[in-house]
Parts: sequence; C-alpha cells; structure tokens
Amino acid sequence: MLEALRGLDDPVVSELDEIPVVTEQGKLVGLAPLVRLVRAPSESPVLSACRSETPSVRASATFAEVLELFEKYHLRALAVVDEYDSLMGVINVEDVLTRLARRR
Repeated sequence: MLEALRGLDDPVVSELDEIPVVTEQGKLVGLAPLVRLVRAPSESPVLSACRSETPSVRASATFAEVLELFEKYHLRALAVVDEYDSLMGVINVEDVLTRLARRR
C-alpha cells in the first residue's frame, strides 16, 4: 500500500494529509487519510483506508463552494476533478486558510 507513496516527490507528500486514490485510468475513487494508510495491514486493499465520503469539485468551482465543502465535511484535502471524474489536483486546508487570510 505504501509503495505508491514512496515514488512521490517530497514537496508533494509533505503537503498531503489525505492521499487521493484513483483507478488505473485516473478516475477518483476516494481519499485516504495518511494515518489510515500507515496503520492498515499491508494486505488490505487501499480502498479500505478511504474516507466513507469523497467530496470533490470541478476546476471551475468557486472559492465559496470549496469553502462550503471544507466546512461541511471537516476536510483536510479536497480533490479537484474534470468532467470525467479524473483527478486534476488537490486543494489542501492550508490553501484555503491562505486564501482566507488574503481576504482580510
């Protein structure tokens, strides 16, 4: 399970508390908190470590929509997907806080 994380760049991994889980075609199927991945038995499927809810947004989402999802689901990360539900990126809570701080 952790083998896939070892290949990621350090700056990417250091920013992620939750790891997006995708199919071989790149479609988002879940978000797995890093702590759940580390604690899961090595033979467990990755999906078993995913959150029960996997909210996501399109790249065209407004900041208000993003903020609403972070508040509603108490997120640390939010997946950004295209119209085919393919993962485009991740917005983390630090991104949201930085944007909020700039609004003041």
